Amino acid sequence: IRLSLVGSEMCIRDSYKAITYGRFQELLHEYFNSELPKTNGLPTVQYCADKVCLSPNYFGDLIKKKETGKTASEHIQLAVLSKVKEQLTETDNTISEIAYDLGFNYPPPTISAARSRRLLE
Repeated sequence: IRLSLVGSEMCIRDSYKAITYGRFQELLHEYFNSELPKTNGLPTVQYCADKVCLSPNYFGDLIKKKETGKTASEHIQLAVLSKVKEQLTETDNTISEIAYDLGFNYPPPTISAARSRRLLE
């Protein structure tokens, strides 16, 4: 009986991780497709954890242990880079405009991050 409970608990935890990870991806998508970056800057782990009613540390652990092994902060950075790439290819906005739209105060972090990920090539 003990083994079946442990197995069930593992299944529940794995399902919870998947749901939390999926909700995290939705949150990032919703955040960047709103006016929040202009008013609040970049999303934080604290912001995302609050939205799913978890502590930032527990949220970060769930995200990192999901599938990719990346931290919640790394996922946020990848979402930013994805949005930069999207805006570079789909709009005529300048780097400064894109940086401002995404919540950066100055464009250099956007440019450096994009270059380091080779998104501008």
